[in-house]
Formats: sequence, C-alpha cells, structure tokens
Amino acid sequence: MPNYATNKTTVNLQWNHIGPFTPWQTLGLISCVKVHPSNPNIIFAGGCAGGLFKTTDGGQNWTNITDASLILSPGIRDIAINLSD
Repeated sequence: MPNYATNKTTVNLQWNHIGPFTPWQTLGLISCVKVHPSNPNIIFAGGCAGGLFKTTDGGQNWTNITDASLILSPGIRDIAINLSD
C-alpha cells in the first residue's frame, strides 16, 4: 500500500461561521477534513454529530454525501480516500 503521508497538499482555507446562530442549533462541528491528494479543489469534511460533506470547488459549495442509513452515526472521526474510485 502506498504511503500517502509524503504526498500532502497544503490548502489555505478561511473558515467563516455562517450559522446557525442560536445556542440550541450549534450542531455542525467538523471533526476532520481531508483534501484529495491530486485535486486540491476536492475536499471532504466529517461532522462530529455524523455526516460527510464534499466540495469540488475548493470549499465554495458543499454537498452532504452521507448515506441515509448512516444518519444516526456517532460521528465521522477520519476520512480515507480511495484513489481508484
């Protein structure tokens, strides 16, 4: 298995809080982020309360790609990228 740790890509992102702003709606914390090793515009983010999100435009727009059967997951703690799929 290849060692991808030596092929890291540095991406400078500026994070902005865009809501929700009420105390009881503060879910949405991100526990991990993974940048695709050959395309820095593809980024995955895993939520602390579950959910996997993907952007293909460097973070401008995000899509929830969570499988409906995993909605009640305890949270995403790490992300692995299959380079062949």
